[in-house]
Amino acid sequence: MKRKRRTASIGLATLLVAGCGGGGIGEDIGNAFGCALSNCKESNTVSTDNVSPRFTVTQQAGVIHVDAWLSQSANLLTTLMPSPGDSLTASDGDAAAVPLRDSTGGQRMRWERDFNDAGAQPRVTINFVRNGTVYPNTVSFPRPIAIAAPTGTLQIRRSAGTVDVALNAPDLPKPPGLAADASCSRSDHSSFTATAIGLSPLADETDPRLFHLSTLRLDDALNQASVSANQNNPLTAPVASCTLKLVWTVTQNGTVDAALNQHGWIIATRSVNQAASYDATR
Repeated sequence: MKRKRRTASIGLATLLVAGCGGGGIGEDIGNAFGCALSNCKESNTVSTDNVSPRFTVTQQAGVIHVDAWLSQSANLLTTLMPSPGDSLTASDGDAAAVPLRDSTGGQRMRWERDFNDAGAQPRVTINFVRNGTVYPNTVSFPRPIAIAAPTGTLQIRRSAGTVDVALNAPDLPKPPGLAADASCSRSDHSSFTATAIGLSPLADETDPRLFHLSTLRLDDALNQASVSANQNNPLTAPVASCTLKLVWTVTQNGTVDAALNQHGWIIATRSVNQAASYDATR
């Protein structure tokens, strides 16, 4: 019986590795499972008009970072692995394009590149290349953003109802996103941490730079994160206080080559961090 179970396990591992383009048992089996969950396919099995670029570029401290992967049509659950004849390259501005690097240890699932560029609104092009034909996808960064007011650490009390934040962000292409990284204490003196807690600020109706954050919605989001961090225990004590990093993010959509699938995207993203403290007892 033990031998049969072991044979079946090896057979499954072999199947997973082969399905992900691996070379057999010698490949990393853990990576094979990750590929299987991402429904990997060789890119040369998909026509050009079904190749969907999923490209994001960010800029921080004078460095542009390119993060890229491919999927099929509108299906976010399929990852296309560039096959022989297909590749990904990128360029900063009018510079020559350079190959992207595989960031998944040879699995061909995700690709990246860094460029040194501290410009205010760089333009980045990421290319899908098939048999020498280049399909360019281009985006320009939105203007840099900053916290205009309040200065220093934002003090948030639950009883306040709303708090206001003004961004120095002229001509925003779309309303900013907001997420919080939190280090919190509960009323029973236990603690937890959570990252990327989604929040929904409201834009001011008259001042496009001003945004309103509901303290009650913030409290609800923090308590949901607390319960999740406590293995979804419904008896989790309520949040008492938190140290927060608020991350304000603006994005700019670029242009996907017309020959590629238009469910794809290329997006430039900028973020600015704001320190905050939250007191649920006041």
